[in-house]
Amino acid sequence: MFLGTLELEGKKTFLQIAHHFAWSNHDFSDAQKGVIATYCLKIQIGGIY
Repeated sequence: MFLGTLELEGKKTFLQIAHHFAWSNHDFSDAQKGVIATYCLKIQIGGIY
């Protein structure tokens, strides 16, 4: 992925969208948390969930 090339605001927006989709079924599972945590590592930003 090219997430690392995004500016800070783009990274935050991406994580907000990912978080929104993860909660779309009203269940934020450990697997979903793991995926978002991986995104956070890839873009070198702290988690927002």
